[in-house]
Amino acid sequence: MTHSVTVGLDIAKNVFHAHGVDGNGEVIFSRKLRRAKVTGFFASLAPCLIGIEACGTSHHWARVLTEMGHEVKLMPPRYVKPYVKSQKNDAADAEAICEAVTRPTMRFVEIKSIEQQSVLVMHRTRAMLIRHRTRVGNSIRAHLSEFGITAPIGRNGLHRLIEIIEDREDVSITDITRHCLAHLADQYHLLQRQILDLDRQINKSHRASEMSRRLATIPGIGPLAASALVATIGDASAFRSGRSLAAFLGLVPRQSSSGGKSQRATQSLRAPFDAASIRRENCDAVAILSTNNGPLPSPSSDARKAAPACTMRRSNVDPRSQSPSIAAVAPISRPSTSDSPAHRWARSIRSNGSCASSSGTVRMVGPSA
Repeated sequence: MTHSVTVGLDIAKNVFHAHGVDGNGEVIFSRKLRRAKVTGFFASLAPCLIGIEACGTSHHWARVLTEMGHEVKLMPPRYVKPYVKSQKNDAADAEAICEAVTRPTMRFVEIKSIEQQSVLVMHRTRAMLIRHRTRVGNSIRAHLSEFGITAPIGRNGLHRLIEIIEDREDVSITDITRHCLAHLADQYHLLQRQILDLDRQINKSHRASEMSRRLATIPGIGPLAASALVATIGDASAFRSGRSLAAFLGLVPRQSSSGGKSQRATQSLRAPFDAASIRRENCDAVAILSTNNGPLPSPSSDARKAAPACTMRRSNVDPRSQSPSIAAVAPISRPSTSDSPAHRWARSIRSNGSCASSSGTVRMVGPSA
């Protein structure tokens, strides 16, 4: 077999497809592979460049092929799709991946380690359990409302409803209803214990990570956010600037501009993990800290070292292109001026109340405050 220079690998659960070309772009092979034969096939190849779409199991295969001496690059599927020349099938996808991985302007995804993926499993499992807990709580509220029993919004109100279910002497609901809703109440308590157990595991992982501990020194960043950021971002030096990192986390507005007319919508919602709740918690934390303790201190030097790519350097950025949580994620490095874009952006947040509590204020984090 002629020495291949670039290989595009379309991965799946059981059936894979490899497309290889040489230095002149000539096709050397286009072969379907069963899962059990993937490692043996690539072990027989000389070290080469392998492109894979960043999807399910991609990080696993990237680690496996890297250990064999190959150079593996992951790419977002949306960036590979324009290179598909014909109808969608495994062979066409593999050819498109092989073409896309050689483009000089292609954006690649950092390969996550086993440790990073283990932490992300904790965060995603916790997010799933929280969604289940919300569904169970809403079901309890809906069923009891049919009997004229309601409670205020929030966890305390739900606990009052559960007390009614568990009180055998209460005659406001029938025995059949109490028997059925008792299962939902038990499930709610079980989910609550499981979430608390994952919280403890995340805190344990946070304390064991030096990078996570350094990020937690930034006001508004706690163990949950710090652990998720470290597991998701990995090596922050892979990003050119803080704006690139913000785009990766889904903190920039979605654009649909044409003909010189700029049209921006809400946040792009491209976060690689459940970052929306963490962003809200961070913004609330900054607001509460500034309300209770006055102006927030500048983050420590360790925090600055922990997130070098998060620093916003440009002074002519559009404040709408930043997210309310950037101030909570990383220190802001810019000249001290009350009319800087960051301050104008903070005033806009304060005016629309999108990031402040009802009695709090938003303060900038860093020397520009």
